[in-house]
Amino acid sequence: MKRRFAFAGAVLLCLLALNVTDFASAKPPGPAPKEKAVFDDELITKERQVWEAYRVRDAKALGQLLAEDFYAIEDVDGEIMTKKEALAGLNELDLKNFQMEDFKVISINEGAAIVRYKVKVTGEAKRHPMTSHWSRVSSVWTKRGGQWQNLSYQETWIEQEHAHGAPRK
Repeated sequence: MKRRFAFAGAVLLCLLALNVTDFASAKPPGPAPKEKAVFDDELITKERQVWEAYRVRDAKALGQLLAEDFYAIEDVDGEIMTKKEALAGLNELDLKNFQMEDFKVISINEGAAIVRYKVKVTGEAKRHPMTSHWSRVSSVWTKRGGQWQNLSYQETWIEQEHAHGAPRK
């Protein structure tokens, strides 16, 4: 009986060792490291194209960049906006300027990623001034039919003293 347990224990340890070895040698998700810069640049460019489409009120370009099941969560009131609402709201938006910085692209796999950054916007929405403040953004992108599309966008207002990474008290 003791031999059976010893044998079973040895087999279990071998299987665990093989599993750990396989896990350690597994490829990370997403593009290969040498292709990562191209991957990142492509998604950052797409994110800038979304903002430019809003700025110039280009419904056709925006419609191509947003997935059919797109939704956004706005920073001020937490309102959830669909693609249809985003396109309809272009007429009520007067985006004067936007500034983007501190980009980070997090690869999920070759067809999905999160783009994280900070943005500062000036202009008017629904005839109300958009105060010039920094927000942190997380934007989820997915490749469908060979084209990158924005699936989800969330914006969170940053208090001025924390806008540049200052530690919280």
